Amino acid sequence: MLGSGCWVLGAGCEVLRGLTATNNRMLDLFTPRVRLARRHPNFIGYLQRSQFHRDVLLDWSDGFVDRDGKFVMEFQTTFNSSFWELYVFACLKQMGFQVDFSIPAPDFVVCRAGQPMFCIEATTANNAAQAAEEWQRAGRRRKQSMSAAL
Repeated sequence: MLGSGCWVLGAGCEVLRGLTATNNRMLDLFTPRVRLARRHPNFIGYLQRSQFHRDVLLDWSDGFVDRDGKFVMEFQTTFNSSFWELYVFACLKQMGFQVDFSIPAPDFVVCRAGQPMFCIEATTANNAAQAAEEWQRAGRRRKQSMSAAL
């Protein structure tokens, strides 16, 4: 057991069933897989931004293993939780950690020098009931700022 209730099964951070951050192919995040009506507004926003912005997310995803085969679909339809997972993964890579993807849960079994160090379950909070979604609030703030500047 690691830390506060995180069990590591199997052989820790060894290569297990080939699921490591070093041999995974790049995720195809931005080729639409769902009809327009199902696409999350934040995903649509990234499709409309410059390639530079998409490349940043693709860099974050380099080495990320889609263990259940539905990450890209969730990225395009629900967006926020998938975006958060990619960000956490990018931070772990930047700090020199490895991730053992052979275990289905939690999201990240974090290792250093082949040894499990800690676990992370990446979670996001939803809006309060009856509250505007964050992409709606951001649009209102931009309009208010532009009005105030005039």
